[in-house]
Amino acid sequence: MPETLVIVAPMTREEARQVVTQINNQVTEMSRLLLELRERRGWEVLGYASWRDCVKAEFAYSTTHLYRLLVAAEVNATLANHNPGVTLPERHARE
Repeated sequence: MPETLVIVAPMTREEARQVVTQINNQVTEMSRLLLELRERRGWEVLGYASWRDCVKAEFAYSTTHLYRLLVAAEVNATLANHNPGVTLPERHARE
């Protein structure tokens, strides 16, 4: 069977900027959801002894990375209390 040749057009600058924005938004949303999982003790109902045990078992990211995302979510949650609608990208929100 012959191989199919797929031609992929390079992104335009606008498309690349949109993809970067979408990725940043997803990281921000992931951070927020990690904070919610911890704060609302979702890890307990999943049968884990701790939030750390849960994220180690459930996610394909290092625990260190997930803690960074969690810290960013905490900073953004505090920021939202004072400036609704303002969200910092994860790398800016970390200490």
